[in-house]
Amino acid sequence: MNKFAFQKELERVCRGEVLLDEPMSQHTSFGIGGPAEAFVCPADIADLREILTIAKEAAKPIFVIGRGTNLLVSDAGVSGLVIRLNQSCSKIRASDGRLCAGAGVELSQILQLCIQQGLGGLEFTAGIPGTVGGAVKGNAGTLKAEISDPLLEVETLDTNSLELSILKKGQIIFKYRRSSLPKELLLTAVTFQLYPEDPVNVKTRVEDYLKTRLTSQPVGEKCAGCIFKNPPGHSAGQLIEQAGCKGMSCGDAMVSELHANFIINRSKAKASDVLKLIDEIRERVRTTSGIELELEIEVVGQ
Repeated sequence: MNKFAFQKELERVCRGEVLLDEPMSQHTSFGIGGPAEAFVCPADIADLREILTIAKEAAKPIFVIGRGTNLLVSDAGVSGLVIRLNQSCSKIRASDGRLCAGAGVELSQILQLCIQQGLGGLEFTAGIPGTVGGAVKGNAGTLKAEISDPLLEVETLDTNSLELSILKKGQIIFKYRRSSLPKELLLTAVTFQLYPEDPVNVKTRVEDYLKTRLTSQPVGEKCAGCIFKNPPGHSAGQLIEQAGCKGMSCGDAMVSELHANFIINRSKAKASDVLKLIDEIRERVRTTSGIELELEIEVVGQ
């Protein structure tokens, strides 16, 4: 199936939104990225299954995003199908300490429900951008807590068999900023085991975490979050700052003056600008400390 036929078939079948040759810069927190061959927002799980079937028949690669955080898309764009689950996986509910949320629900929405219902255990996610699905898959967190800590189970859709299944936390290996969930398993929902807490206390802790992020990270800037993982026993930000990289720039991409582990898009930065900065940072840190920095963001595209 050629590109034109693939796009037309998606438009015919999909009940959600279909955008063709859509600039990914409009869908990433970095504000960077070339066109996606097809960008779709399925209406529901049944719609998602139909879309995946079309992609499989057309032998097109599949890439799933939440809010486009922790992501750098190439200037050439993404071939195949990009799926956003904001419509099809957007339900959220809580009962008896268990909170279940669709993978497309934003972390900020979850925290609002936690405050309303007096549920503790996820306050540390305050200020972390993106959806809960992406956060769980990448095991987002802080120095003291990770989102896998209160996790109970996840619901996944197999992109090959199109079957839904439940995986308990013990069936998944979680490590620093990653999980063992394979690419063919698409996260559709997650369930957390939280604990009862005074709503005032939950709100206070959420606000405290937000204040800390606002004063230490470039919140509000066009960026992807932390660029590198913290090496064992070290802070990537401190290593980058010690290497003299704060304020360093390439085109419109610049290492943040507030936190050296963030690269910000000052206006119209290209992915190539960011990649050149990444290479230079790695080289300088390697020279000054002997440490090899590992990327935390995901780089995708042609």
